[in-house]
This record gives sequence, structure tokens and C-alpha cells, in this order.
Amino acid sequence: MKDLYENLRDSYKEKNIAKIKNNINHILNNLLNTDFLEQNLRYHPLGFIYCRLHEFENKENIRLHIWNKFSNIQTSSMDKHNHFYDVNSYVVKGQIINTLYALKEDEDINYYQYKGSYINSDKRILTKTNIGNKLIKISSTIINCGEFYRIPKEHIHSGGAIGESITITYSENPENPTPLIFGEIDGENEYIYESQKVSNSIVKYIRSQITGT
Repeated sequence: MKDLYENLRDSYKEKNIAKIKNNINHILNNLLNTDFLEQNLRYHPLGFIYCRLHEFENKENIRLHIWNKFSNIQTSSMDKHNHFYDVNSYVVKGQIINTLYALKEDEDINYYQYKGSYINSDKRILTKTNIGNKLIKISSTIINCGEFYRIPKEHIHSGGAIGESITITYSENPENPTPLIFGEIDGENEYIYESQKVSNSIVKYIRSQITGT
């Protein structure tokens, strides 16, 4: 499997859609023949189901993201953020919507920044700071099944799916800066999110979602 992930990373860097699709098909077929999904799928605070498929020596990684009728057990109003890595993603099924924002200085604020930290390996806390910002929506793009998209780490964005969707994401060039997370002005002072494992019955549904059966 390691060679498959190395090949997938190379195909992402080349932006070679045919190679990306071929490598992903091999990886998913292999996963479906193991209990990896049952052991590793978890709910994400941004309303999708995910797992890390592979981590490289330089801390880059490959992740599986899934949206379906079960995926929004945890939801957050703080969906506007950036990353400490560059996002390279291929839409395996469905459609993804990506919205970009610009941060404006010296204007009336409409969001406060939140700081993320971990209570333990399973619990994350977001704490409201006194740093306020003005965010302006600048664009929204729909990425269709079979298409590739990239989000540089400095871009502030929010994302989601249109209907049931699956992506495979390559996180490239991780760095140390703390990501920016933006919450509503009247948001709570703290939010705590617990990492929850996906039940086997829902994994069974996800397996059908992957295979299209």
C-alpha cells in the first residue's frame, strides 16, 4: 500500500487527473477488503466523516472525507478557517462547494478568532479570543465528481458538499503556524468537540456509498 500512496502523492503534485483517479481506485478497492474503515472512521466537527489513510515521513498525509445523511452529528458555526498545509483534493463522488473569503483591516468586525487546542487525544477545545476581523466573501466554486481542486494554506475558506460526496485529500507542505478559525460575534466562549468513532452499521452504508451499490 505504501507504494500506492507514494504514487498518489506524485500524481497530485503533477495534477494528473487520470493517474489520481487510477491510484485512488486501487486504494479504495484495497481498503474495502480490510476492516480499516471500521477501525478508523470518525466524525469531524465540520460535518463530515473522515480518516487518515496514510502519513508520510515529512508529516504530509492522505485523508478520506465523506459526506452523507449521517455525517453531521458534529457541526460547527466556525467553518471559516485556513490550514497549516496546502489542500489538494480530488472529488471521488458527488460535488463539493468551496467559498473563499478576504480578511479586511480597519472595518467593522463580523467575526472573532478562536484558538484551537487539545484537552486530550480525543477532545478538542476552541476558545474565543478578543481578536475581531471583517471577513468578506469573494467567491464560491462548485467542484464536480472527477475534478481536482487546491486550497493554498493562506486562503481563508469554508467548504461543504452538495448531496452525498466523497473526496480524497493530500495535505502538502505542513508548517508550524496555528490556523485561523473564525466564529460568530455572539458565539460561545468555548466549544468542545469529542472525537467519535463511526458505528459499524454506518460504515456499512459508507461502503455502499463508495462502491455505488
